Amino acid sequence: MKILYVADTYEIGGAFLSFISLLDDILQKHDDIVPIVLSSKHGKNNEFADKNGVENYSIGHKAYYMNNGSTLPRKIIRFVLRPALKARYELANRRAIKRAENLIDFNTVDLIHSNSNRNDIGAILAKKHGIPHIWHLREFGEECFTLRSDYINFMNNHADCFVAISHAVADRWIEKGIDPKKIVVVYNGVKCVSGTIQKWDDRLVKGVITGFVSPFKGQYDLIKSLNLIKNDIRHRFQLDIYGNVAIEYLIRLKLYVAIHKMGDIVRFKGYVSAVESLYSKYDIGFMCSKAEGFGRVTVEYMMGGLCVIASDTGANQELIENGVNGYIYRYKDNRDLAEKIKEVIANPDKALLCAQKGIADAQSKYAKEINADNLCKLYYKVLKEKGGK
Repeated sequence: MKILYVADTYEIGGAFLSFISLLDDILQKHDDIVPIVLSSKHGKNNEFADKNGVENYSIGHKAYYMNNGSTLPRKIIRFVLRPALKARYELANRRAIKRAENLIDFNTVDLIHSNSNRNDIGAILAKKHGIPHIWHLREFGEECFTLRSDYINFMNNHADCFVAISHAVADRWIEKGIDPKKIVVVYNGVKCVSGTIQKWDDRLVKGVITGFVSPFKGQYDLIKSLNLIKNDIRHRFQLDIYGNVAIEYLIRLKLYVAIHKMGDIVRFKGYVSAVESLYSKYDIGFMCSKAEGFGRVTVEYMMGGLCVIASDTGANQELIENGVNGYIYRYKDNRDLAEKIKEVIANPDKALLCAQKGIADAQSKYAKEINADNLCKLYYKVLKEKGGK
């Protein structure tokens, strides 16, 4: 089976990492599938494909589904630029379609898999050439805008199957109008690692929060929650914050830390490649996002042996059962988050049990091999329903 994979235009974050993980597992264990990778510009997707002998091309397409921006100035700029962004998108995609058709013999392609709901180039090519199309839904899209006014009808008419990365994501897209009969849930896959768990008793307890440092990820709420904890407990704790930053937001965080004299408790570590390799140094992993579509970082925390404290939003409650394999707090309720932190620090034995259960759950439910196997079964199911080629 020859599958054309349309990679996301962004080569950071969960969509990119999940795609590379999927492609890696297919190459290792599914020799019945011949992949072709289609990217917007030559980058990490192409480098991975080249390294592994996978046919790949860059065609210059643009996303039709875009972020509003994480701060007010960025939102204003995006709003003003929308007409120009739409013109650029339409011109780029017309050229991209011609380029793809010059490079690829679509008569030999059995299926097209678009890795992100942000890009429609795979949908257009699939419809034009009569090829079955699977479309990944990897986010809620609440803080986004679309360059297509009829995007829901377009999506319904240009996909044979939608793959949602959680039930929360599936439910939200059904609310938007996506055909529920076409949606299946396949959790993302994460590479299994051997987690190490260390009981802390009276030593310094170390917490970590990773991901893009922006209002959507909740670092500010976490720091404010720490400030609500009495000094005798708070000074037993240290928080490290990793990730690329939105500068305006970082200034706000650092100002709060300075005003409240929390510099010995909160440390800004910047972006670190393969940050999951550092999790053995930590005890608690925080997921404070407004709406996490799946929670790749959450699963990495679990596999790394951390006790997870997560908000009750997005897909977090699909991954974390409060008091069993981690803790759930009420989003935007800083006092509730502070209480959960105090509870974990004060009860190392229970935190240890949660971390152990977290490792077992993550490895049995979210391993990358499970994700790849489930998607491969779906490929054959869709082909069978469409009658194959």
